[in-house]
Amino acid sequence: MFPNFLGKMEFHLEFFQSYILEYSYLTAEPKENFALYRWSTVLYKIFFEIKYLDKLTLDIISPTPTFSSKEKKNGQLYLVKLTPRLDLFSSLVRDNKLQDFYFFIKHNLNRRSGLVIPVMEGWVPLCGPRLIKEGMNVFTRFGDLSPEQLLMLFNQFSSWPEYEESIFQLSMKKFHMRRASGPFDEDENF
Repeated sequence: MFPNFLGKMEFHLEFFQSYILEYSYLTAEPKENFALYRWSTVLYKIFFEIKYLDKLTLDIISPTPTFSSKEKKNGQLYLVKLTPRLDLFSSLVRDNKLQDFYFFIKHNLNRRSGLVIPVMEGWVPLCGPRLIKEGMNVFTRFGDLSPEQLLMLFNQFSSWPEYEESIFQLSMKKFHMRRASGPFDEDENF
């Protein structure tokens, strides 16, 4: 374990202007950029604090690396800081269910237009009234929910008594077994 005086680890990423779409994926919002809002967006926003720092020119890099003609032409870098959330394991994803959360997000945001209540009722029959009490309606799509709302939904779902015996558990186990057995297309429908 590292001493506390070292502080939080931070990652500094540089995006070429031609790759600014990658930054857009990191920071997309469900209501503003539905087309860019992905499962990876949700995970980045839950796991990290993301902050845009500055726009830089290529001449600040020393020693000067070799750039492609496309990168030289654009000539700009966007500097972004990612800081891991300290409370990720203690309070964000409860009861050490990080792998469950990963599968929940990956599965449900694979098709962002999937309706929350029908999907959840596929896993835990008759849970719709519980979700309606929490502000969902029959037209709420997974892609409409913010990362915080998705985290809250997962934490509620994983606390239900039916959770451990739900079809979700079987689907998740199959997913992890396929990942462990070798490469497969992670974006395929499961």
